[in-house]
Amino acid sequence: MTIEPQTVSPEMHRNRYIIGIDLGTTNSALSYVDLAEQSATSSDTPPTIHIFDVPQLTAP
Repeated sequence: MTIEPQTVSPEMHRNRYIIGIDLGTTNSALSYVDLAEQSATSSDTPPTIHIFDVPQLTAP
């Protein structure tokens, strides 16, 4: 039995988002960059970093 290699375009392996997660001991943060949004704009412009508001709960 022979398995034929599959051809996969580079676009199929490209991730759309880059995410950042910081689970700190006091504060946490979550952000992302949409690579599709960046490719629609000029490549000279730095990517827009979207930051989520994460409620921070601390003990009284």
